[in-house]
Parts: sequence; structure tokens; C-alpha cells
Amino acid sequence: MTVSMGAPQVVWVAIAATNVVLSCLMDGKETKQVWWTSVVGVALEACLLWWGGFFS
Repeated sequence: MTVSMGAPQVVWVAIAATNVVLSCLMDGKETKQVWWTSVVGVALEACLLWWGGFFS
């Protein structure tokens, strides 16, 4: 299986990575968000997009 990534895929990966990094930085702050919920959400979304053919 070969993964081919165009502009939409690269943009999605950048947004997802930014989401996870910001969640890690904000963990424990005044917000109620914890980092692992973002990681799980991004992982589930990535699996769904992969299954749907977004990365192929």
C-alpha cells in the first residue's frame, strides 16, 4: 500500500499535528481539555479518512 499525499492531505496533517501539540501545551491549564482526548480524536478521524480513501 502506497500513501500519496497532495495538498489537502498535507494541510490536514498539519492541522491535526497543531491540534495535538496545542493540547499537550494546554494540558493542566485553566481549560478542561486534556491532551489525550485530542490524540484519540485525531487518531479516530485519521482512521476514518484513511478508510474513506482520503490518503490514497
